[in-house]
Amino acid sequence: MNASGETGRTFVFPLLFIPFIQYTVKQIETQKEHPASIDIHLHAEDENIQFNCQVSIPCLEPEQELNKIRQRLDLQYGENYRLELTDQSIQLELKGGGK
Repeated sequence: MNASGETGRTFVFPLLFIPFIQYTVKQIETQKEHPASIDIHLHAEDENIQFNCQVSIPCLEPEQELNKIRQRLDLQYGENYRLELTDQSIQLELKGGGK
């Protein structure tokens, strides 16, 4: 895990990133024949935060089980976030504080 920027000065709702990490670990566990690693990077600048969870092997299913997380983001951040999912990464950008 790597954090950079003004991470101590930006508000993030409690436990916001935990579901993404749990989802990633769960998907890696299904790939028992291939060892995998997770790289987590958090960068804060002004009131914007970028969270990136990268997996060393393609094992993420972009829309599976993430609807509840997306609903939570809609409630807390409205249109002030961007979430991108691929088979190897989850990228979340939070723009400004939450609602």
